[in-house]
Amino acid sequence: MTSKISRAEFFLRSRSKAFASREQRTLEWLRERLRGDCYLSWSAGKDSMVMVHLCRRIRTDLPILCADTGVPYRWTQDDKDHITEWTDKQGWQIRYFHWNKWGDKSLPGDNLASYRAHVHASQFTELNGWAARNSRERRVDGMRAQEGGSRAIFLRTCRGESSLHLSPLWQWDTRDVWAYLIKYDIPWLSIYDHVGPNARNGIIGRNGEAYGRFVYLRRYYPAEYQLAKTLLHL
Repeated sequence: MTSKISRAEFFLRSRSKAFASREQRTLEWLRERLRGDCYLSWSAGKDSMVMVHLCRRIRTDLPILCADTGVPYRWTQDDKDHITEWTDKQGWQIRYFHWNKWGDKSLPGDNLASYRAHVHASQFTELNGWAARNSRERRVDGMRAQEGGSRAIFLRTCRGESSLHLSPLWQWDTRDVWAYLIKYDIPWLSIYDHVGPNARNGIIGRNGEAYGRFVYLRRYYPAEYQLAKTLLHL
């Protein structure tokens, strides 16, 4: 397989003064804001890999929490083995909160909007419960304004920060994310090699049927794709 990721392009960006300035500004931003009430919300996607790596350069004591929908909906088994081996070596002690979206009989499958609303409400229930019980009230995530939609409006309005959340990458673009991954030799999920650097790791979301895991399932996991299509009434 030929990867759709241009290592040479992103390596050159990682060597630029503009990227070095962005990286240092983000670290300074985090130094001022990361506190003991924070936790890192990690998905194994490209943005969250960068976010956690940056945060751990400031504080290594913050818990890393993952709402994991499993193989192959979150990642492939090869991806999972590779990524978890790497994170273990880095000392990233990740807490996984497994959620079987296909076993949730309360999922409203009549339309995409109701499905997405339910997913966002239920996928993180156990994760949020753990954070609350352990006095971790402020979520740190990898959201970026460049992704568009309501996410962009929210991030640009609050400038990546509210009383309950921090988004240190909110001003980063996709090229910055890949420059950081290349610079620090951080692994990524195979969906990016297949679908491209702009791929989204969610099964359904903005551009999900063109750049998300849904198109990835259709191409490489046809049986799981048919199940997802049936359950989502697509």
